[in-house]
Amino acid sequence: MRVLMSFYKLVMLMKAEKKRQDIINAAMELFKEHGFDQVSVDDICERLDISKPTLYKYISKKEMILSYYYQQHSVDSLPSTYLLLDQNRPAAALHNLFNTLHETVNTMGPDLFAAYRAYALSDHSYLASHIRPQVEVLERCLKELQEQDFISAKASPHKLAVMLMDLNEGLCISWAARKGDFDLSKTFQHYVRIMLGVKKGPDKDFTLEVGLDKPIGP
Repeated sequence: MRVLMSFYKLVMLMKAEKKRQDIINAAMELFKEHGFDQVSVDDICERLDISKPTLYKYISKKEMILSYYYQQHSVDSLPSTYLLLDQNRPAAALHNLFNTLHETVNTMGPDLFAAYRAYALSDHSYLASHIRPQVEVLERCLKELQEQDFISAKASPHKLAVMLMDLNEGLCISWAARKGDFDLSKTFQHYVRIMLGVKKGPDKDFTLEVGLDKPIGP
């Protein structure tokens, strides 16, 4: 009986998650078509043919849809990032993590990302809890880069990880405010090289990697 109850709870959780995902997908389509402020909860319900009480069972407010979307996609890179670290490829792991974040921001577009950030910045505890997984994997990346003498930055891996996350957030906000008029990933890579003090030489030519195997820059 206990096994059956556990299985039933699992099935119900899976159904609830699918319903929430359907709401997120439909809402994001509407946001991209009409703009975040122009889409109401009624519009989302109409698109899905559901009632407001049903929607509010899965999404507490419209802004949470942007939050769910960003967080879902921003953690997609974590398994592959850890895999690259296990393969002793900390540079590729670092790039993989931020490349996924930048792809998510670009997919959302300046206006939707700005709406998401405005909501996230209103709750500092929410923001801190959601960047913790990225900070933890970044610490490992940076620790290994220091141990392999690929970077000259001597600050603690934790401090460097927080600095990189702050840099990324600042650039993303600037990108959104300027309506995406610069290449977010390339600009980020430029400042990362400076902040970390990337070393170059005949014996140690370190470059952040594009994808998994292509170097950035000359």
